[in-house]
Amino acid sequence: PITKQSLSTISWLKSFRTLISADSRRLNLENLCSSVSKKEILITIMKPSYIIYNLLLHLGTGLGFPIILYKLSTTAKYQISLKERLGFLPQKIRSTWKPGDWVWLHAVSVGEVMAVVPIVRELKKVSPHLKILLSTVTVTGYRTAQEKIPWADQLIFFPFDYPWSVKRVIDFVQPKLFLAMETELWPNFFLYL
Repeated sequence: PITKQSLSTISWLKSFRTLISADSRRLNLENLCSSVSKKEILITIMKPSYIIYNLLLHLGTGLGFPIILYKLSTTAKYQISLKERLGFLPQKIRSTWKPGDWVWLHAVSVGEVMAVVPIVRELKKVSPHLKILLSTVTVTGYRTAQEKIPWADQLIFFPFDYPWSVKRVIDFVQPKLFLAMETELWPNFFLYL
């Protein structure tokens, strides 16, 4: 079975085709996701590597804060995405959000966005009931997604990997399935997913 881990585009498409029922052509998301017990989450949280990662992440942010502040004050592209990257989704998304069968596709930048176009098109064709959330990291990826993937139901900037920011977004979105277009390691994101 497919789990919530990221998959490559080719292997995912092969697996996706086998999950589609020939008679209804409807995707059963319950078979796609495996549950993680609270015990497994606690074990993961207590791992020294996870604790060290978060300490270094926050320490690095603290040490780099003057540079971050300078970049924010002088570069428009960082100002555009900051709130969403910190886990504060825009009001237009929060006010229109409807829970349901959300599939979260993550494409870092322009190349990955272009690679996800046929996947989104196929998902909408075979399972129109699915809602597609597409996330990007870069402003150029975001703009490309707006232009090339009008079928996506929502578009956001991917949150920074702080425990509080990813938890806020994941708790709100509650995706049935997450697919990353490339291998990325975001320990906090995948823990809360």
